[in-house]
Amino acid sequence: GTQKKKKKKQQHSYEKSGKEFKERHKFYDRAFLKITGGSGGDGHKSFVTDRYGNKLADGERGGDGGDVILKATSKKTNLKFASYHIKGHKGENGSSRDRRGANASALVIDVPMGTVVKRVSRCPE
Repeated sequence: GTQKKKKKKQQHSYEKSGKEFKERHKFYDRAFLKITGGSGGDGHKSFVTDRYGNKLADGERGGDGGDVILKATSKKTNLKFASYHIKGHKGENGSSRDRRGANASALVIDVPMGTVVKRVSRCPE
């Protein structure tokens, strides 16, 4: 007998691009983030000898770590992030000759207007 050949339905390029567009532009209305403030810089342990032979400490402490700030903005429409673990900037290390490390700048994360932030649980480190 004669067999009917099944024709595969061809996908047009506009259909493919539509699916890809939907995949890339999914709306995210809920996100679980792990947000960690920046760690402080390391202190510097050093001593200087004065003219009488006494050892004096001249190291200084490190700078403070940066804060993480969530800022509501009308420019952002959904909660899609490049990374779901956000860390603040690290403080600069201390130095000899009583030079303290610089504090880190704050990291500002834009979120859509009306975002509700809840603390789910503290993550053990």
